[in-house]
Amino acid sequence: MPLRQLPSLAKLARTSDPFEDTDVLIARLLRSKPEGKHVEWKQSCPIGPNVTKRTKYRVVKALVSFANTAGGFVICGVAPSGQWTGLDEEDLTHVDPAKLSELINGVIAPEIPHLNYREIQHDGKLFIVLHTPPSKNMPHVTTKEVSEKLGSGARHTLIMPKAVYCRFGAKSDLATPASYQQIISKRTEFLRDELLRRIREVPVPVPVPSKSAPALGPGTALRVTRITDDPSAPAVRLTHKRSEASGIFVHEELADGLFDKINNVLEANRLLARGQNRFFFGDSLYYRVYAERQHVEGDTELFEMLATTALRDLYAPGLFWLNNLEDAKCAQQLFSLYCNPKNPNVHYLLRIASLFGREFSRWLFGLWQEEWRNHPQPPDFYWTFQKMLNRKDTNDPVLIALRSKPDTKFAFPDADPPLTYGTLLESPPHAAKLLSHACMREFEQDHRFRSPARQLDFLAYGLALVKRGAKIAPIVIDLVQKRDDHENIEQDPRTVRG
Repeated sequence: MPLRQLPSLAKLARTSDPFEDTDVLIARLLRSKPEGKHVEWKQSCPIGPNVTKRTKYRVVKALVSFANTAGGFVICGVAPSGQWTGLDEEDLTHVDPAKLSELINGVIAPEIPHLNYREIQHDGKLFIVLHTPPSKNMPHVTTKEVSEKLGSGARHTLIMPKAVYCRFGAKSDLATPASYQQIISKRTEFLRDELLRRIREVPVPVPVPSKSAPALGPGTALRVTRITDDPSAPAVRLTHKRSEASGIFVHEELADGLFDKINNVLEANRLLARGQNRFFFGDSLYYRVYAERQHVEGDTELFEMLATTALRDLYAPGLFWLNNLEDAKCAQQLFSLYCNPKNPNVHYLLRIASLFGREFSRWLFGLWQEEWRNHPQPPDFYWTFQKMLNRKDTNDPVLIALRSKPDTKFAFPDADPPLTYGTLLESPPHAAKLLSHACMREFEQDHRFRSPARQLDFLAYGLALVKRGAKIAPIVIDLVQKRDDHENIEQDPRTVRG
């Protein structure tokens, strides 16, 4: 088979079961010369009465390194020169995959969850291929020291205790600082994918066809009410996706267990963050959390982190978090936006300033006017804010923030009948309900709902901030003035410091 038609060794190494097509795997491994990031050769069996301690634990070190890096293969029966010489059939009878797994997991923690063992034939010769994909439980740390006594009487360390081994080219060695960073990144990615998978899974009980059938067990996340007693009626598959819905009507009721998963995600993020004010799981899962925002159980620190994620990292809906912060904490969020006026996030500050009234908006615009009026090309948000400030057709702060009018149609996909900003403004609870729906659709990768979600956020929670504006705005002004005074002191060499 031509090399260009074979999958890459890196792809095969990442696969949970690369032995689905053994011929393809062998063809690719035969072309893997010399040893490298994903492959290591051993001439003898990995374990057995005639196998040295050094050989055993070199195999162990290689497999642990592959699990901590990007996956890989140990091929037993290949000479150091790369020639596939094969193994003796008698030696193979002493190889027990269970004992091999026990040998590896006996010196590391946590255990490697996925270790593949396969005996293969090539050109009439026998070989052993050991494989592990990149581990979802990385890093695997050694738990004990393993050494051997040399002829000189000295001891040679084969496995160091409390060490993390990684793969570097054709060598398995101790992890570097860069390796630790990669491990943390991969581990975070694995956790994120697992949380996304679990949070998408909503167990659905199969409808009971008769009274004599066993009852459904507890803990299901959806309870289904059948609309017919006919036992021959077809089973119903529930889905939140409109495109997958059938014509059979069911009633669904969400259980509290679904909301527990939301808080589990946030608790996992707290453990990963270790004091960092950061949401690790990306925008998709953030929208999933925001869809169930009213069920989030947290303290000020958690709401601060989520507000920072929405306002400064993702430019996503987040006014609910602001409304759960005290005035000073809320002002600090806006002050941070002012200090880092980057598009598109700075538009949050423009909109919230509009909620706080024209006096605060004029003060903020005055700061930017002083900074940018002599500049040949001020940023786009400068002109946007000027237009918002000069509006004469409405005094409604939410409509000014959204740069819209009451009779303007609201761009919400699939809305029937069409919505207007005016009708939504009159019913914040309805806007909040649509906001949750939009966040779920964005979570499902329907990006048409991203912009409507941000606008619905202001329609649902903007009035609450309007009522708080008189208390929050002065705090923001004070923070800015203190910063400016401090900068003036730093820049004036004539200032005498006490």
